[in-house]
Amino acid sequence: MNQTSPEMISCDAWKFPGTGEQFYLIADNEGNLRANRLLSEEESRIFYSGAFDRSSYTRRGKTLQGWHRAWRMTRFAPEAHSRILDYGCGEGSFLKACRRRFPLATRGGYERAADLCKRAADQSGARVTPDFSALATTGEDGYDLITAWGVLEHCPEPEGIIKRLYSLLKPGGTMVVMVPNRGAIGMRRMGADWAWCQAP
Repeated sequence: MNQTSPEMISCDAWKFPGTGEQFYLIADNEGNLRANRLLSEEESRIFYSGAFDRSSYTRRGKTLQGWHRAWRMTRFAPEAHSRILDYGCGEGSFLKACRRRFPLATRGGYERAADLCKRAADQSGARVTPDFSALATTGEDGYDLITAWGVLEHCPEPEGIIKRLYSLLKPGGTMVVMVPNRGAIGMRRMGADWAWCQAP
């Protein structure tokens, strides 16, 4: 870990494949973290194709995290036939855990990188696609639960994404969004080594 200043956090793993461009995080006065530069849609497909292979976060850690999240979501998807969408699902650990916790639920995932879509679908049995419009549905056919775990801080227009996701909820549905906070215990103790301290 390299603490370049109180406001900037850098890590050797945050280099763009091929070019070696270095990324770092900037913390604002409210404790929010953001990357020095956000990726274009095409760049994010390239970066995240190998990001999970480069991550120090273990397969066991991802599995446990998926189980914990699914357990916490039980109150938001109480009906057997709930519809669940995980936006930015990565390798699908949350969707895999949902398969066990909500066996009759319809599960869908969105991920920009096509190879991650395949890995997530293979691991979770959910429908996972890089084409967000393929998951679009509204009204009573909408989703009971939409999640975005550690995704929005990587997006150029998070407000637009939130509005788009919100429009896909069925009446009374729930959206759960998680973003990292500089004041979190993990960040204070581990800095750039914290699993949720990720750039870009």
